[in-house]
Amino acid sequence: GRCGEGLIMGNDSSKEKPSAEAALSESGATEKEEEAPKPPQPQEEDPVPAPPLLPVPLRRQSTASGAQPSILLALRQLERDADKLRNAGLSAFTFTLGIANLLLSAFLFGAMGHSFWLVYGVQGLLIIGYRVAKSLERSRTSGVNVMWYFADFCWMCNFLFVASSSILSLEVIAGADGATFSAKYPMFGLLAAVLAVGPLGWSVVVLNNALVLHDINNYSATFIHLWPPWTMLAIRWNRQAVFETYPGHFDGFAILDGVSTWSLFLIGVRFYVVWWAGFTLWMVVWGRFQSPEKTGRDTVYLDLLRSTPAMRSLCGIRKDHVIDDAAKVAPVLKYMTFHAVSIVASFAFGAFCLTFPPEVVHAPFCVFILGVAVFNGGKRYEYYLTQKEIKALKKLIKEEFPEQKQKEKGL
Repeated sequence: GRCGEGLIMGNDSSKEKPSAEAALSESGATEKEEEAPKPPQPQEEDPVPAPPLLPVPLRRQSTASGAQPSILLALRQLERDADKLRNAGLSAFTFTLGIANLLLSAFLFGAMGHSFWLVYGVQGLLIIGYRVAKSLERSRTSGVNVMWYFADFCWMCNFLFVASSSILSLEVIAGADGATFSAKYPMFGLLAAVLAVGPLGWSVVVLNNALVLHDINNYSATFIHLWPPWTMLAIRWNRQAVFETYPGHFDGFAILDGVSTWSLFLIGVRFYVVWWAGFTLWMVVWGRFQSPEKTGRDTVYLDLLRSTPAMRSLCGIRKDHVIDDAAKVAPVLKYMTFHAVSIVASFAFGAFCLTFPPEVVHAPFCVFILGVAVFNGGKRYEYYLTQKEIKALKKLIKEEFPEQKQKEKGL
């Protein structure tokens, strides 16, 4: 009983008088309970990679309409480019008209090749006439006279061709069979042939002519270089039918077989020298000083220097000083020398071509230059659809966002 009693009493005394260790243990526990628990600190997560930058930098400020300024700038640029294409003639009607003219020309070339010269004459009056009218309108509205473009050699040749076709047409209608244009100038047929197959045909390649069907400037430039070689091919390919249908009107082609290559070459060179001497004198005295900025006049010479880096390098023209350098005599003489060398070389090819049957050199050459013009036209439309707007927006970004230093792919 005492043992149990002692145990009971011992238990009671331990509750009343705790030991020092127990007191220290309890006080430590109390302090731990009184400390406010600290919230768990969130662990830093790996940064999420930023989304790729957009090709066009965006400014977050909004205009009164709620649109972002950069979007409005891009829209204005697209509208300006669309206006340029429309002003150049882009429409469903002009495109359809260009396609129709090509199809009609191809059909008439095959169906009535002996009369294809009439097709060229009518088309020349319409296409060249419309180009001249548009240039007159442009000169009035823009204040820049572009009529001096037509003093270029290729344009002068086509004016001569259209005039001769008109004369031949009137003679045929009038029934003239004696003192015809061809009888008076029997060498004109030879001259027309070597001009068409030589300088005019090769200009398609050298000048990168393109069959852009809606743009009268491009279309007419291609017409004056591409149609004459095909017209001469039609006459040569159907020579007997031409002589029978139009007796006395194509005497120059009747003597083509008996003319040597050297004689054909000289016929072309002599005609060119007359133009070259007059044009060079005009350029040195007056033409080299003309520019839209200074005199309100433009020339083929200045246009080529501005648009063709190779021509600038050849003439010693600095890119940022085209107007000033072009007005010097030395670049003019370099340009005219290069022009002369190129034309004389093309006369050599033309004379060589005409000494063979048409199917040997002339026909493949015509197919070749047609392919060049079609391919260049395709490249031009590809540029319009896939590159033009991108290039314009890149330029706009550089102008409107000079602080933008990012160089992402596609910018």
